[in-house]
Amino acid sequence: MAFALVGACGGGSTTIATGTDADPTAPPTTTTPPPTPVTPAPEPAPAGPDTDALVAARTLWDSAGVTEYAYTVTMVCECGDEAFGPRRVTVRDGEVVSTTYFGLPTDVTGHTADELFALIAASIAAGAENEVSYDAATGFPTLVRLDVPGLATDGGLDLQTADFVNVGVVRAELETARAAWQSAAVASYAITYREICFCPEIVTEVEVVDGQVGDVVVTGDGFDSPPLTVDDMFDAITNALDAGAFRVTATYNPELGYPTEFFIDVEQMMADEEFGVAVDSLVVG
Repeated sequence: MAFALVGACGGGSTTIATGTDADPTAPPTTTTPPPTPVTPAPEPAPAGPDTDALVAARTLWDSAGVTEYAYTVTMVCECGDEAFGPRRVTVRDGEVVSTTYFGLPTDVTGHTADELFALIAASIAAGAENEVSYDAATGFPTLVRLDVPGLATDGGLDLQTADFVNVGVVRAELETARAAWQSAAVASYAITYREICFCPEIVTEVEVVDGQVGDVVVTGDGFDSPPLTVDDMFDAITNALDAGAFRVTATYNPELGYPTEFFIDVEQMMADEEFGVAVDSLVVG
């Protein structure tokens, strides 16, 4: 009786034949599977005005060296309100790190600049009908209307972006100012500031002794807000940037680095959540 034993290891297989017709001195027969097909590289976008505009915008974006940014996006789609927007998208080091809808986190994510450029390039290469615009200063796509099969239930992508902010610049200014304040090593000071909000004027005087809050005097009626030290102000600005606030602006003392004024608008579509501070004076000692 003849039988066969088949074994497999790694990328090949070995067949050993035994029985009356088998030659015991013959070496095993080895077969090699065919190589795995190589996926061809995507076809480059054809030459033309659309490609020229894309290349120019991408070159402008790369030269800007933007590493952290935020923008608002609205999308036309067969989708829910959160996907439609407006959503606030924050990107850091090539990754979407925050997406909010009316100031609250949402599972509906956004696109990075690189992802938008790639989608546009793919649509041009497919010969689709597109309508695309780019920001003249940064090259960031501001209007993306593509007809690429598979991108959405209706076979396309239609979105607009607005309110682009180079968060990296704002954060760099913050860190430079914080470093100046820490280098000054001011442990005791008196600071007087006014709250910027839709509320009656409130003036707060805070005495800080060896880094600890001492006497606090509040003039005016309004919200019962806790007193702010300089470090608290730095933290408020940092937290707003990390959370993807719609707008964060700040100015700093050129010598000591403490904030002289800052304003935070958490969400453009919400009212009465804005908050800011204007420092009237800071006396060391």
